[in-house]
Amino acid sequence: MKHVTLYALALSVGVAAVSLSGCNAGEDFGDVNIGGPVIDNTPQPAELPADDEDALEIELVVASDVGGMVRTSNVAHIKYECTESVGEVKASGDTAYLARCATSARSVEFFVGGSGEGDPRVSFGVAYLPMCTGRSEGSAGQSGCAGGSGFFQVAVADLVPRPLLPEDPVPLSAPARRLASDAEVRNRVALLTALDVDPDPLVLKISSGASNLAGNAPNPVSDPNSDFSTSDYAEFSAAWADWLAAINAAYSTTLALPATAADAEALAQAAMDRTRIGLFSLEHDGVSYATAFPDEPPSNLNITLPFIVMPDGSVIGVGALFGVVGAGLTTEAAVDLLAIETGARLDDSLNIRGDGAGDWEVFSVLDPAGAALSFRGRIIGSAAYDNKVTVTDRTDYKLDYPDAAVYTMVENDAARFSGSAFDEPQLIDLPFRIARTGAVGAVLHDAVMAALPEFYQVTIYMACVNPDIDAACAVIPEEEIGPGLNYPVEIDNDSCDESCENDDPALTVTKEKPRGGAGFAFASGSFNLQFLDDGSIVTDRAGECRPLVSTDPLVREAASGTIEEYRVGYVSRTLPDSNSANVLLFMASSASDGGTFDTLLDPPPMPHFGTQIQARLDLAETGKPMFRLGDDNFEAGIRAFWQDFYQPGRYAQDFDTYTGAVGHTLQALAGGAAAGVELDLTCVPVSAVPPPP
Repeated sequence: MKHVTLYALALSVGVAAVSLSGCNAGEDFGDVNIGGPVIDNTPQPAELPADDEDALEIELVVASDVGGMVRTSNVAHIKYECTESVGEVKASGDTAYLARCATSARSVEFFVGGSGEGDPRVSFGVAYLPMCTGRSEGSAGQSGCAGGSGFFQVAVADLVPRPLLPEDPVPLSAPARRLASDAEVRNRVALLTALDVDPDPLVLKISSGASNLAGNAPNPVSDPNSDFSTSDYAEFSAAWADWLAAINAAYSTTLALPATAADAEALAQAAMDRTRIGLFSLEHDGVSYATAFPDEPPSNLNITLPFIVMPDGSVIGVGALFGVVGAGLTTEAAVDLLAIETGARLDDSLNIRGDGAGDWEVFSVLDPAGAALSFRGRIIGSAAYDNKVTVTDRTDYKLDYPDAAVYTMVENDAARFSGSAFDEPQLIDLPFRIARTGAVGAVLHDAVMAALPEFYQVTIYMACVNPDIDAACAVIPEEEIGPGLNYPVEIDNDSCDESCENDDPALTVTKEKPRGGAGFAFASGSFNLQFLDDGSIVTDRAGECRPLVSTDPLVREAASGTIEEYRVGYVSRTLPDSNSANVLLFMASSASDGGTFDTLLDPPPMPHFGTQIQARLDLAETGKPMFRLGDDNFEAGIRAFWQDFYQPGRYAQDFDTYTGAVGHTLQALAGGAAAGVELDLTCVPVSAVPPPP
């Protein structure tokens, strides 16, 4: 770790501070602000929004058993109620598989039965919606919400099974996720699965007979074993058998519950696993916390740590740490880089867990003695809350979930971290927040998955700082330069305009070259990856396209001997209409893999350490190139965008000032274009274009 001018490095990593969003195919990257929540308005009855109107959209993810293989699925034709209006989830169109509620909605209930007030219904539970986190604006129209754009993805394990009375014991109920083995979760999943009348394994279509005959459904008053909290699955199944038989007789269907409790639990678990995956950002702002909370000790620490959760629940991420060292006239800003240590994960209840039952361990990348932090807490809904009480006796959690009788946070839920960093005194139980910044597609389509490449080569490009004398530089396509595109029009160190003396002229961006070689990225400009059958993406560090000899742990037999590989991403969405797939990559691993001396290793422990990429692979085109996510950019062939915390931070360690080419390079290392191509059986790019240098 080296003390540097905070502004210079903050400017360079500003692009990288933008967390990946990617919750739909229409955007590539989205700003994230994990600020304090806003005070919500009291919700009023509201009509459901039309398809072209703003809405809160909720996707209920379930699963199906197809020949003994469990697949995640969408739900259609299930009814829902929010803001006292009832709708039905559609099976087609732009809003398929979504419950769409007015933007003032606090909750949505999923059920089968009548749509009128007082009509009989069988409820599968209520999804409570955070009033700020995950929305583009607060419910009172104010800014300051954490991540997201009004889209929420839930599993049955996230649904509150029934309203709780204040005097009742507080169970572990949604929005705090319960386990698949919980009787309420297992039994509701079983009944919901039983109502499927469509052979498509990716869509669970609810029988119309279930709603029409909801008044005949068993009632715990007359048959206690029909209660969803019944622990004996055989008794629960028997209690609902006659009702399902009546629907079958009346509607010529073959509805049936999963045969065993284990079958039902497997279905619940699959949906939970899929909805756990995603992009998140962890943030701590010491100055803001000390201002907002009277009991919070003053601190100059600022942490921005984006991370992704993998399909198995493991967590990887690389971010930045800002602070101050020294005292009095010798005070200066300090910057370090952080990486989440191997073993970090989110467990089935979304608790933060490290190896065993420990915390997440986060260490300095630049200096082993620079920072050592441990994080604990729990994600509830789409965020982890600090649960600190303000001077107005409010907490961020209670403002997101103001309704009475919803799960009450316990001490271990609160987001806290401890450890050491810079010249700060020992850090004990400081608050932080986490927000989800992007969800994944609920299902993966077989035809798209089958078309994925096995081995793939990615090339990272950066803007040329000396385009006239650097022979490796090539002209950037004009359509990739401009606001919101892969490259800015210019890179300016001092942002000087006509009102000041411009003694550090801006660099006009015109050319690019592969980002690699000595001193950069621990790698050449290109590196190889492998797609596994389940959609996971792993490194091929030796770049030899040899098969894995083990997937747990990840081991490959390279020409030089056995080599360890890393999971660095996954297929986040499949789009069968365009024969394309969205992928998420985060070249992240433990802090030691980003250490200075690891540059000398061959192959490097993690090529392009810290680099994040979201891309959409065109599987119909030769070479299966990757482009940006949005439909317009994808169709125009705009290459994917990469962003990086690590390289700018590491480069800055060698300089005390950031003018001229140094400052331009610092910013050029933070983002640019990424290209990809399929590799054939001989590890050669499947393309008429020669591989990059």
